[in-house]
Amino acid sequence: MSTIMFEQFKLNERLLKSLNQLSLTKPTTIQEKVIPLAMQGNDLFITAQTGTGKTLSYILPSLNNLLENTQPGKGLQVLIILPTRELALQTQKVLQQIARYTFFESLLVTGGEGLQNQAAKLRKNPDIIVGTPGRLIEQWKKKQFSLETLQTLILDETDRILDMGFGDDVNTLIENCPSTRQTLLLSATKGDEALENLINKIAPLATEIHLETDVPHQNITQQVIFADNTAHKERLVEWLLANENHQKVVIFTNTRQQANLLSETFTATQIKHTVLHSDKTADERKQIIHQLNQKHNIILIATDVAARGIDIPSLDLVINFDIPTTADEYTHRIGRTGRMENLGLAISLVIPTDWKNYTNIKKSKNNSIVERVITPLLGKFQGEKIAPAYRSPAKTDKKPVPQKNYTQKNGKPDKTKTHRSKLVSEDGFAPLKKKK
Repeated sequence: MSTIMFEQFKLNERLLKSLNQLSLTKPTTIQEKVIPLAMQGNDLFITAQTGTGKTLSYILPSLNNLLENTQPGKGLQVLIILPTRELALQTQKVLQQIARYTFFESLLVTGGEGLQNQAAKLRKNPDIIVGTPGRLIEQWKKKQFSLETLQTLILDETDRILDMGFGDDVNTLIENCPSTRQTLLLSATKGDEALENLINKIAPLATEIHLETDVPHQNITQQVIFADNTAHKERLVEWLLANENHQKVVIFTNTRQQANLLSETFTATQIKHTVLHSDKTADERKQIIHQLNQKHNIILIATDVAARGIDIPSLDLVINFDIPTTADEYTHRIGRTGRMENLGLAISLVIPTDWKNYTNIKKSKNNSIVERVITPLLGKFQGEKIAPAYRSPAKTDKKPVPQKNYTQKNGKPDKTKTHRSKLVSEDGFAPLKKKK
């Protein structure tokens, strides 16, 4: 946390009043670096871990510049583009809290709302629009809003916007913005060639601010547990939920099919949970998000796409039931816990077929992932080199002679029982502890 105060940025009194009511007096590190430069009108490319206070770092200077240079009702001044409706909704809430004394009006433009109803709101000429690329381009093509008066363009989670295939929509909007605008691009990662090309195209002179996104998350303990197969992972998850100290948990799967299968397993074992994936309706998603914000204890099974942009307050534990395919996706997942100087735990379950992806992620995280063993559920695969595939013996005309093991004492077959791990239940599941 910074040692300076928000007052030292010489922000407008209306903004300071809102910050005081929210008990916000000191900026985070990223806010301390970004706000002064953004207030000067610089183009910026900012990379920082999720949960570092990025949203306020661009909302405060954008509102301050409006208060100093224009008046409400003069046309669209600020456009904030985000990858998902949930992230857009959360950003809109923060914006409304900070702008409550400014008289500047903002509007949320995302899917999940009727086009005509949304168009009617757009015709009221909001000063700020917060939206997602798909719905924004749809309404813009219908000429429901104009970009001619735009002062500030903000792309948050820019790497996610490109990963989700919105590059063309975003480029179309940008090409119709005034060349004199200020551009702020924010990302949790430094991205790939696509992100680099976008920056060179729309903000070639942008000042870069990097807040150590490639080092391990300092507040997050990262662990890996090896498993033999999917069924083994299910048993490990149940053990973790029964034995780890947690209140809010997100369990990530790579597909909605796997999310549904894991949900069926939890239902069968009477583990209360919620599922979030792309098949959920807008109303179902809203209900789930409400539960995440209101309930103190919740277990959420989610896919990456469905969970993007969802902020879960006080998240204790992230479990990667399926290891992500890229290091960037891993960063986004585990970055949901350990936010704002809180402590978090991220556990990845890895089976033999995940080995390549896991080693790539571990390398990118500077070997900060620690191996963990759950002794009652110890499997055969422990991250060693995977044994070569079994080959059938060469065919022979001779019939094999059955062999028996005999003891030296009496010459009778040895009937020694094979060793089996001692578990409480006969079906191989570890006992679930009741929450106090």
